Amino acid sequence: HYLHFEDPEGRPTTNGTFTIPYHEIEGLYPYDQVADQEEPFNFSGPLVSDGPLFNGSAYFRKGGLEAAKIAPLKIKPALSSDFLQISDMHAGSYEYPGAILYQGVFIVEQPFVALQLNGFISRTLNVAGQFAPGSLVIHWLADGSVEVWDQANSVPVRYNEQVADGWGFLPLDRYSHDEIYEDQIERPVEQRITSLSRQAVYVEDPEIPATEWMSLYVRGIQLSIRGIRVRPEAGDEWILDMAFLNLAGQTVRYTSPFAGMRVALNLTPAEKSTAAGRLERIKVVPNPYIASGLFDSGPNKGSVMFTNLPLHATIRIYTISGNLVNILRHGPGLEGSIGGVGDRNSGQFSFYLTTRFGDQMASGIYYFHVRDDETGDEIIGKFSIIQ
Repeated sequence: HYLHFEDPEGRPTTNGTFTIPYHEIEGLYPYDQVADQEEPFNFSGPLVSDGPLFNGSAYFRKGGLEAAKIAPLKIKPALSSDFLQISDMHAGSYEYPGAILYQGVFIVEQPFVALQLNGFISRTLNVAGQFAPGSLVIHWLADGSVEVWDQANSVPVRYNEQVADGWGFLPLDRYSHDEIYEDQIERPVEQRITSLSRQAVYVEDPEIPATEWMSLYVRGIQLSIRGIRVRPEAGDEWILDMAFLNLAGQTVRYTSPFAGMRVALNLTPAEKSTAAGRLERIKVVPNPYIASGLFDSGPNKGSVMFTNLPLHATIRIYTISGNLVNILRHGPGLEGSIGGVGDRNSGQFSFYLTTRFGDQMASGIYYFHVRDDETGDEIIGKFSIIQ
């Protein structure tokens, strides 16, 4: 996923493009299994000594937080300045979402807390991986469709045929709820056969005689409208407030990226560092490398990471007897170089454990020699491999 600066005509420009990676999560995972990722971003704006003018980092966590909360859906009928009064409400449980009764109108089944966002447990289309805080305003139109506006970020929420970052109505007239759940939640995107509808789809409610059932998905939340006696009309306004609980006096503010999201970043000028001992921070991770490691890209593709490198560096690797094994070039835009492009000794280099002839490196102890190509400073270290 890429964030970029644009010129006055709205076209992406290289005068300030930066990349922020985050771990993609589909569906829902318990909060303690949600992968998050903090990485330096690569800024390709104005250069200083062949390095970028700015350096920094950005942090995203994609949904699934234990502190998520959703307020009861608020409904304001057309031509009214007042919201409908809630007649009764049930909190639900871990397995089932809660329910809100609007007497004589309909029942809204919705999640209230993060546990109920677990669609895998409740067999609903609630998807914590797409949860994002904010106030969503749902305006009903004459043709039975809606317009959804994210007030917190002042952007529209797009219609999406898939259960993802947008909105859409469940096609209950063509598929059962279980079939839609299994297709949209359990099946990979490229294999799905169902699609969400732009217009509301009403069917007979199997649980409440002489009433209808309709279901709207919007950014990770399924609003299942049961026992409908009065359909929504053009001009009706629904408001769905989503936020995070305040735990131990501190509100969690990480959120899932979504279309139209605005991001503020703190950028600091990059400076050359010549402080004594700065190269001593260079490390090889993992060390020792034992059979496999965190940075392996596949079977027989063992990798280690050199960390805390200067902006431009040459890395030479030797056997313990002094034979040259490989030579690595680190710098902005070079293969294997990652982040740290602001010359703050935060660069990384991903190294496949191979010799300069392409052979896999054998078990043993190896020396590495790093030279800062701009200052001439050097350091020697060692790492070991156990295959």
